[in-house]
Amino acid sequence: MKMIFPLCLALLTATPVAIAAIEPWQSPATIPLFLTINYTEAPDALHQMTVLRKRLAELGSDEIFMMDREPRGHKVTLVPEILDAMNLYLKQRLH
Repeated sequence: MKMIFPLCLALLTATPVAIAAIEPWQSPATIPLFLTINYTEAPDALHQMTVLRKRLAELGSDEIFMMDREPRGHKVTLVPEILDAMNLYLKQRLH
């Protein structure tokens, strides 16, 4: 499998800035976002992901969410299923 850019994961991480960027538009749903986070992340990071997912749902924007269950902390996932799904997601966005 080809490696994908770790930056993609960083860009899709839940942050207050990401939520604030969604708020002003209040436009129709966008393309689904690919979201993933490791279960060993800090409680505030896990909470931010929950808040982001809830807000996306309120806005009618779909998401693809995959929880990384390998204890890697704040690192790019190495789980083949998540990497495959991320790779497919990125390819679909290019077509």
